[in-house]
Amino acid sequence: MMFTMRAIGNLAPLLIQYRGTGRVHAIIQDEFAAHDYLKLEKFHVQASFFRGSHGRVGATQFNPRLPENQYHLQERGRALLVEINDYEYFVAGAGVGLDFIRRPDPDSDDPWQVLSSRQSTQLNHLSVEEGHFDENGRWVIDFLRNGDQTNFQLFVHGGEVVHIRLNPGMDVKVT
Repeated sequence: MMFTMRAIGNLAPLLIQYRGTGRVHAIIQDEFAAHDYLKLEKFHVQASFFRGSHGRVGATQFNPRLPENQYHLQERGRALLVEINDYEYFVAGAGVGLDFIRRPDPDSDDPWQVLSSRQSTQLNHLSVEEGHFDENGRWVIDFLRNGDQTNFQLFVHGGEVVHIRLNPGMDVKVT
């Protein structure tokens, strides 16, 4: 519960700004669920949850810098995802890793190519920042994640806020 309240408090400026717009999405782990799914305009968002007394699953689902990784999360995974635009998001929560997978264009001659290959659908991140909002509601970067910390899943722990900028150039077809 503590991490839930921290996530809500840390996202308060955006929750107020985007209330009623349909751009605030809750991701909540159902009992015994390992994954959840969110369909957005341009992306499929796959949420993976990690918890339990046996530790986290997979090296890409946790932040090795945080002391919180020394204990095992016992509560269900949950997050709030705020969609600033099609390529920019803020997420806060605990026990959740997110994959943003580009949705194929409905008019595409070959949508299977996009859906069948993780390499063709896994987005390139322009930046992934951990931070907080100051007393004036301005975003302050505390840590800039590198490729090793963003390549597969974008994880959140302990109510932290992560700012994600995806590469809009992934939609451009190269001929």
